[in-house]
Amino acid sequence: MLLIVLWTLAAFAFAWINLPRSQSVSHDPQFLTRLSEDAASILRRADTKSKTRHGALVWSESPRFVRMSNGAGLTLPAYSTSEQAALVASEYHRLLDNEARGRRWPFLLGMLALWLVGCGGLLAVLLAARPLRGVITPSASRVQFISHYVRQRTEKAAPEGDTVIYAGAAANPVSEGTAPKKTEFACAA
Repeated sequence: MLLIVLWTLAAFAFAWINLPRSQSVSHDPQFLTRLSEDAASILRRADTKSKTRHGALVWSESPRFVRMSNGAGLTLPAYSTSEQAALVASEYHRLLDNEARGRRWPFLLGMLALWLVGCGGLLAVLLAARPLRGVITPSASRVQFISHYVRQRTEKAAPEGDTVIYAGAAANPVSEGTAPKKTEFACAA
C-alpha cells in the first residue's frame, strides 16, 4: 500500500507541474489569425514605412517588439501606442488561456490512465510476490526454532557450575558448595 501511495503522490506532482497553462503553450502562427479584428489590424498595418516627422528620434522608426506570456514575441508597427500593444497582448493572452484550457482535459485523462496502469502494475507485482512472503519474511516457527537453538548452544557453552540466565530462568542450577559465576546472554525470544 505504501508503494501505491508513493505512486499516487508522484503522479499528482507530475500532473501539477506539467498541467497545460498559458505560459507553457508554444507559439503557433494560427493564433494570430484568431485575434479580434482590432488586434489583427494593428498587426497588419501596411503603412509601416510612413515618413518620419521632423525632429523625431531615429529609434522611433524601429518596430515595437512585445514579449508575450509564453515567451513569444510579436512585432508591432513603430507608431503603435501602448494601449494598442496592451490590446494585442491581452487578446493573445486570452487565446493562450483558451488553448491551455482545451488541452487540460485530455492531459488529465491521460494522467489518470497512467496512474491506473501504475497502480494495476504495482498490485500485480504485490499479488505475484504473495507466495514468496514466507520465504522472504521468517515465520514464527522459524524464530522459535532459532531461539531454541541459541538456548541449547548457550547451555552447552557455559562451564559447569556457572549460572546462565536466559529469559529470566536459570539454565544450569548452582550446585552446593561452589561459588556461582553469573553469565547473562541476551537473545530475542
